[in-house]
Amino acid sequence: MDDREPDTIQLPATPRSPTAAWQAPLLDVLCAALRRKWLILACFVIGGSLGVLNYLNTPPYYRSAAVGALLPREKPTLDASVSIGSLETSEDATRRSSSAPLMLPPDPELYTELLLSRSVLELLAVRFGDRIAINANDRSDELVSTIRAMITVSGSEQGLLTVSVTAPAPDVAADLANALLEEGRDASRLIERQMVLQQAGYLEEARRSAQATLDTHEERFKAFCQQHQIHDPDRQSEASYRSIREMEAVLDSRRRELASARRFLTDEHQDVQRIIAEIAEVEERLGDMRSGIAGSVGEAEMAALMIEFDRLQNLVQRQRDLLAALSAEADLFRIRAEEPSGNLAVIKPAVPSSRKAGPSKKRTLGLALFLSAFVAGALTILLEQVRAARDDSELQPQIDELKSLWKLRRDSAA
Repeated sequence: MDDREPDTIQLPATPRSPTAAWQAPLLDVLCAALRRKWLILACFVIGGSLGVLNYLNTPPYYRSAAVGALLPREKPTLDASVSIGSLETSEDATRRSSSAPLMLPPDPELYTELLLSRSVLELLAVRFGDRIAINANDRSDELVSTIRAMITVSGSEQGLLTVSVTAPAPDVAADLANALLEEGRDASRLIERQMVLQQAGYLEEARRSAQATLDTHEERFKAFCQQHQIHDPDRQSEASYRSIREMEAVLDSRRRELASARRFLTDEHQDVQRIIAEIAEVEERLGDMRSGIAGSVGEAEMAALMIEFDRLQNLVQRQRDLLAALSAEADLFRIRAEEPSGNLAVIKPAVPSSRKAGPSKKRTLGLALFLSAFVAGALTILLEQVRAARDDSELQPQIDELKSLWKLRRDSAA
């Protein structure tokens, strides 16, 4: 007897149509959707109902916007233009008057961060807390986050600043936007005031330094004048030279008279001796006058004295002009600091809106239907996987084990 097992006959597998390979998953999905159609319909009905209830129960909100412009800011100037008499030519004056001050570009990011800072938001919460219906039990961080979520600040490179506020009431949105822009204007004025005061401080330091330098130059000039006994060399020298010319004329007259007398008289004659004595006296006086043209300065040292006198006088005059210019500039900056204009100008203040900004019906219902489709798809896939696991004989022992573990845990909990 032959104990060998009979050969197993292998039947050829039925070939699957290539065109149905990609259609099979779609058919599986369609079959699963048809099997769970009531579940999918229930998800859409429940989700749509919840979306409608959410839309009806959401309070309306309004949006208002205020627009401001950041003007270019003048760069701080720490110098002063001084006119030194004839030393400033017409070309220099024209160049100085035609040169415009250097302007700094606007900085919207600075004001964006400033308006959304914690200090500004806390101030607005105090001012508008009763109108925004903020919960009194909220912490400070939650309060700031609530106010920040209502505000949108945007700026452009050209310096345009837009403040948009979303609030439950139109007047609250407009007032809050205008208050924010006003805070920006106050900050702009404060920044300009600090910059102007800083410039005034620099100029005051320069003024004190110029005053000390002026005192030094004046002391040197005073000592120079006292040393040489001069106060106005031009007038003094003019008077001395006039007297010298007069004495020279007298000397020439006496010499002609002496020459005329010698033609008829000897030198031992009394008249000749008198004329000689007068000539000697005039020459002595003329020598004294030439040795003191201006004060104690003689004719030989007069040129050097005039150069040094003019140099010291110009130093004193230039320092006085510089001191006057610095004092005027410092006073001007202090006046500007009392009433700073700022560089933020309100172009369009916010007005209460007559139309609601939200909630959006399309967005609310669309989101509800999207979530309903997601939940329906997830439940359908889960139930189909459970059904497939029950029909699979290989997974049946594991399912039975899970059931027994669940029953054991429930009995132990009971």
